[in-house]
Amino acid sequence: MDDFIFESDRLLGRIAATLISFALKLDVYDTQCGAKLFRTNEFTRVIFDHPFESSWIFDVELIARLIKSFSVIHPGYSDKLIYEFPLHDWCEMTGSKIRPSHYFKSLIDLIRIKIIYR
Repeated sequence: MDDFIFESDRLLGRIAATLISFALKLDVYDTQCGAKLFRTNEFTRVIFDHPFESSWIFDVELIARLIKSFSVIHPGYSDKLIYEFPLHDWCEMTGSKIRPSHYFKSLIDLIRIKIIYR
């Protein structure tokens, strides 16, 4: 049963990652995995300046802000904004599982982000 739950979580995670990439128009394998590192400058201060609309996928909202702000300055180069460095090892943390209701909340947040930052 645990294998089934793990595989269904993994499938839902892949579907979510695909929807996020589609919504952001950005070829990123997984926006939810790993750390996000930013250089501190006026540009990044602007994207962190306002409270987030999303409580579940704020990192997706952050990337949407980054794309929108950067595309004003450098149209057509948003695909150069993010360098994705894959993790070779992963440690599952107890209690970090998301529930099916979280996927629904995330989908609603993704729709809101798509509308706000288009």
